[in-house]
Amino acid sequence: MKETIRFIGVALVISLLLIGNVFADNKQATHTISVTIPEQVYLSLSLTNVTFDFTDREDDTLEESLEVTYRCNKAGGDWRLAVSGTDFTSNLSPDSFSVGHLQWKTEGESYQPMPETASEEVGAIVATGNNPAPNKTKVYYQMSMPTDVHAGDYTNTITYTLLVP
Repeated sequence: MKETIRFIGVALVISLLLIGNVFADNKQATHTISVTIPEQVYLSLSLTNVTFDFTDREDDTLEESLEVTYRCNKAGGDWRLAVSGTDFTSNLSPDSFSVGHLQWKTEGESYQPMPETASEEVGAIVATGNNPAPNKTKVYYQMSMPTDVHAGDYTNTITYTLLVP
């Protein structure tokens, strides 16, 4: 029995050496693959115009929404999405009213006044993160009708800014 085990052991070692020699003659070559992922920073809005029409309304609050789509795959820190607005003005009236009559929120949050900002200021932060994939945020607007201005059409500009690291 011991001789059989010894014979099988020797046969196994010889087989492994022979197989090793067969493979030892093989040659290998390798190469690397390089991939360049370009930086992508973009921002788009689902609407270019939001209209609040208080005509024939008994209440003084309306609600509208839009979707903000954005992406920042630049490494090195968190991106931030900010929003701000200008006061409402009219081409037909010398009146204007504060952008504070416009409030905004994201899904599941409470309304807050739209900030009026100077050009060097950022505004309110809508979202922040470092996810490099495309992101979508739904923003809801609520407008209260001002009572101290003349009738007419008033406009303002809302600016979304994607701040990159």
